[in-house]
Amino acid sequence: MADAKRTGSARRSAKSLVVIAFLAAFGSVAIGFIAGNRWVLPVANTILVYPFYIKLILAGERRRAVALALVWAIFMSEAMVAGTCLFPERAKAIVISGAEYKGEMFSWISTGEGKESTPREFIVEHAREFAIFAGVGIVTAGLGAIFMGAVLLNFMNFYVGALILASANPLATALVAWQPYAVVRVVGYIIFATALAEASLGMATKWRARWSRVVAYGTLGFALVALDVIIKWAIAPLWGKLLRMASGL
Repeated sequence: MADAKRTGSARRSAKSLVVIAFLAAFGSVAIGFIAGNRWVLPVANTILVYPFYIKLILAGERRRAVALALVWAIFMSEAMVAGTCLFPERAKAIVISGAEYKGEMFSWISTGEGKESTPREFIVEHAREFAIFAGVGIVTAGLGAIFMGAVLLNFMNFYVGALILASANPLATALVAWQPYAVVRVVGYIIFATALAEASLGMATKWRARWSRVVAYGTLGFALVALDVIIKWAIAPLWGKLLRMASGL
């Protein structure tokens, strides 16, 4: 009987997490499209999920905080890709760095040349981006990290939506448009941001962080970010060819 109650409670908790992530993601993207301002979108993305995310961390529920952020990222991706496919000009106007990233990726796919498959260029960019992410995250208890993650997700998903629109085979393109190493990077960033948030709260307030968990989550997050670079180095040229075949660019 007790086991059944615990199972039922866990299911309700999981459902509530999914509902929160869905409403925060789709609601914030809708706000961004309606407002038509490129700063409103990532601000709305952030403030609609962060209170729930940080509440879970403060309750010691790190796994649920990571799960919430991961599901939010998935729903954010779906919402932004759909919004870009339905309202491409509006999306272009509201997504920070969207047009620039799209141009860079389209050029890489069509020619096979570009930063995406040039390690000496993308490693420097990734290192700089990660350093900023870590600095902002530790200073703001994860708030700035979530904001930066929203900006990155938005322009990556704008590119995905634009690629699907431009593709001769939209379904095939949709299946491969998100490079696997980019997925690894997103997961790594979320786990690392959770460690940053707990560390920040533990240092700046009287709340007691579990430093062993901070180290474990930080190490895992950093390892995934490093794995992203390794996988990208190994398969980016091949993935570019796959994208070119699927899209017809």
